[in-house]
Amino acid sequence: MKDDTDFLEKSVTLICKVVCESSHQLTRLVWTKDNNEINVLNSEGKYTGGEIDNPSLKITNVNASDAGIYQCCASNVVGSTHSEQVTLALPNVKLLIKEKDIKNGALKLQATIKSIPDAFKVEWKAKMTSDNEFRPINLQEETYKGSTTSLPNPLLVVNKYNSKNWETYRIEVTNFLGVMFVTSQEALEETQLPAERTIDSLNGR
Repeated sequence: MKDDTDFLEKSVTLICKVVCESSHQLTRLVWTKDNNEINVLNSEGKYTGGEIDNPSLKITNVNASDAGIYQCCASNVVGSTHSEQVTLALPNVKLLIKEKDIKNGALKLQATIKSIPDAFKVEWKAKMTSDNEFRPINLQEETYKGSTTSLPNPLLVVNKYNSKNWETYRIEVTNFLGVMFVTSQEALEETQLPAERTIDSLNGR
C-alpha cells in the first residue's frame, strides 16, 4: 500500500497491488471505509478504480468528510485477504525542542509531519501576550533567521528568546481535510520535569 496526493486535482490515490497465482485469479476486489464497503459505481465520480483490473482507489475532491480508515479486500477461489489499513486524517504533527539556550536567548523548535493526504501548507505563528491571538511570523526578520517551512521537518529558530516574557509559538499544518496546530507550550512541557512545568506555565510556555 502506498498513497499519492495530487494537489492540482485535489485528489488522493490509495495505491494497491495484488499478486496471485495464475491458476487462482481474482474473483472480487472491494474497498472499505471504516469497515463499510465502498460502492464505487454509485459514488457519482467521488471514487474511481477499486476493481480487479485497477485495484488502486482514487478519491477526488478530498475534504473533511473523507477522513477514515481505508482497506482493500481481494478474493479468489482459495479465500480472501486484506491490505494494511490506510488512515486519512488531519496532519500528524510532532513538535520538539531541538535547542533551548536561555542564557544566549536561543530557541529552536523542530516539527515532524506525517500526513495522508500530503500536507501542502506550513505556517509558524506567535502570540506575544497572554490575551493576543496568534499572528503569522515574518521568517525574513533577523529574530527568526534560519527558520523554514519545508516539509516534512520545518524548523523555527528564535534568536531573541526570553522565557520570562509571553512568547508562545504555534505551527499550523494544512492538508485537504483541515488544519492541525501544535503550540510551543506543548513541546516545552513534554521535555520538562513536573516541577518545572508549573513554573513555565506561569510564563506562558
